[in-house]
Amino acid sequence: MDLDLSVLLDGSDNLNTQQYVNAQELLLSLLDQIGVSSEPSSADGKTRVSVYQQSSIYGSSYINEEFSFTKFKDRNIMKRHITNTVKQVGGTSHPDFALERLITNVILKAERPRSKRMVMAVFGEDSEHSKAQLDYLSRLCRCQNVVMFILMAGQRFDWTQMEELISSRLEQHLVFLDDRDYATRFAYAFLNMLH
Repeated sequence: MDLDLSVLLDGSDNLNTQQYVNAQELLLSLLDQIGVSSEPSSADGKTRVSVYQQSSIYGSSYINEEFSFTKFKDRNIMKRHITNTVKQVGGTSHPDFALERLITNVILKAERPRSKRMVMAVFGEDSEHSKAQLDYLSRLCRCQNVVMFILMAGQRFDWTQMEELISSRLEQHLVFLDDRDYATRFAYAFLNMLH
């Protein structure tokens, strides 16, 4: 699939250890199921993947690059990096600012972008966010044709604001991470729908 997929993991304390592990395992499962590009710098019709982590630990940038669209050319190296290097860092979660940084500085500025663009974000409970910022991000994604897929870990969050972020487009969805197998199947089916 000709897709730029940016994954944003919540590395804050808003996820407990098991939820963070579930998010990593979901990402590893997805990497096994999608056609990852072995030539991410050229148009080969396959998926380029980037992974970022968000937390207040990273200061005003809110996000930290684990790997970019062009850093790795092999899914096994990506998986090894996620397993061995990507660790939960703590701090607080700011999904609104982290999503804005990811969309505006990564997705929309990617060199030689793929025909489809998607953000898959994992957020924990009680994440701090601004309604105005989430409204802006929802409009930005619609205008720029960026698909947003949000996985929520836990059950305590502002349902209304998250619905508003992903509402009014079939391509923007909210799924719970608590059932990792279901979330993995749903995410993969969702990716296939984009094809």
